[in-house]
Amino acid sequence: MVKKFLVFIFMFTVHLCSQDVKVTAGIDTGKFVIGDPVKLRFEVIHIQTAHIMFPDLQDTLKPFEVLSSDSVKTFAQQDGKVKEVYAFTISAYDSVNGFSKSFAIPYAVAGDTSVRYALSNAISLSVARVKVDTTAEIKDVKDPMAEKNQGSFVRRNWWWLLIVVVVVLAAVGFFIYWKYYRKPGEKKAPEIILTLEQLTLKKLKELEEKQLWQKSQIKEYHSEITEIIREFFEKRYGFNSLKLTTSETLNELEKRASSPVVADLTREFLSLADMVKFAKYIPPFETNERMHEVAYKIVEQSKQSANVQGAQQ
Repeated sequence: MVKKFLVFIFMFTVHLCSQDVKVTAGIDTGKFVIGDPVKLRFEVIHIQTAHIMFPDLQDTLKPFEVLSSDSVKTFAQQDGKVKEVYAFTISAYDSVNGFSKSFAIPYAVAGDTSVRYALSNAISLSVARVKVDTTAEIKDVKDPMAEKNQGSFVRRNWWWLLIVVVVVLAAVGFFIYWKYYRKPGEKKAPEIILTLEQLTLKKLKELEEKQLWQKSQIKEYHSEITEIIREFFEKRYGFNSLKLTTSETLNELEKRASSPVVADLTREFLSLADMVKFAKYIPPFETNERMHEVAYKIVEQSKQSANVQGAQQ
């Protein structure tokens, strides 16, 4: 009796929340065979003050596996609402019968810290095994195909052998020149030594070029960018941020950083990363771009603070 009452309360709450958020789930087909990829799509239309916290579906969809995911956010023309589309490619590797499920999508509304839920329509999927005709005649394995080009190994591969010989001779000639004939005045170009800030900015640029979050590798992106900034704190301020929590890192920055702006930027930066890594929060594109922007500002502000402090001393 209590269980039914709780289910009633949940369904009543979801119905009220659906005024703010509407979730529509759909698939390209309801029946497929083992190993086939299936497109699963969620269309979320919500008021502009709502923030969707789309969950991780890997456990929810078992026995199906999520092969890839993507998300798009746009502003709908009707009523000024926001439209977000979450697309997943799933597959199953065993037969499944009677899989039917609706999804509760969590979200929050600006000015309210409580988490609400919007319920989608139910989707139904079934996976069939590949049919094998047991009455058909069993055929023998085909004989190996005869080699068309009969002849020696050298005659059939002379071009590749010639390339290998040329490369080996070139390497030997370069070594002899470098060892015995290079002029004493010839020196290697001086090695460029980067400052800590330059090295950190270089790492951030290389991470940006990987385009991890654009390839749906969101958790990997946030792990790498936070590791870069925490290593920077370790070398700049002398404490091991990689082994500290967010609050411990902020306490150390407030004591060691000469400018409070560094701590404020870091608080925003690490809070966003913690939501992705520990709350399984899938951020919109703007949040991922903001992470990189704040990371650059942390490094630049630390450099400016260090220059001001050095000038005062």
